[in-house]
Amino acid sequence: MNRVMFIGSLVGIVIFIVFLVLTFVAQTWLKDFARDYINRRIEPTLTRQVMAIELKILPMLERNPTAQERISQEIEQYQLDPLAFIDKYTSGRLPERVEDNRPRWADTWRPLPPETTSLPQTVGNHFRQVFDHLVLDLRIFAITNLLAFTVVAMLMRCYDARSPRLLIQAFIPFLATCYGTTVYIKQDWFFNLLLDFHMGYLYPFFVIVTMLDLWIRWRGGQLRKRAGALKGEMLSG
Repeated sequence: MNRVMFIGSLVGIVIFIVFLVLTFVAQTWLKDFARDYINRRIEPTLTRQVMAIELKILPMLERNPTAQERISQEIEQYQLDPLAFIDKYTSGRLPERVEDNRPRWADTWRPLPPETTSLPQTVGNHFRQVFDHLVLDLRIFAITNLLAFTVVAMLMRCYDARSPRLLIQAFIPFLATCYGTTVYIKQDWFFNLLLDFHMGYLYPFFVIVTMLDLWIRWRGGQLRKRAGALKGEMLSG
């Protein structure tokens, strides 16, 4: 088991060093990947909404041909390439503007005050902020795991068969880090990105709390009993 943990921690160190470097040298690729994921998740719902507008809202605008024409133009642009249309907003590449710097459809509705940020600008700014926060979140995740696996590797490097306590001290951060990584990977990425919610500095706190919980359980004998039961099952099988 000590050899497995030592090798596993070394593998973890290599993986998260590479991962951390990628957050610096491949930052644009990571943001593009996340934006493409968001676009593809949004597209089916937005397509249904566009169809509903085309069937139900446009006929109601017959008395306002200007509004009807402009909304029709937007719908046609969306239908030509839905993903490209969505990406225009999530990437911050806003549509062309008229001379007064309002969106093309703005004069259809209530004019915007000069100091008011338009909806396309708001959406673009939001997602630029989301992807910047995502890169920071990934760096915190990588650094936390890198430090944790480094501690495990150092403890296992000093392991002595006459000191089984050291094995437990290494196993607990190893297990806590693996569990934390699983929780991080399995989070609901779509809604977390959409709402700009990231684990951030909660992740290292979560890993530390998990370590403390495992240590308390071990001292209380709960994990020892479970480990003994699993060992018995493996030997009997």
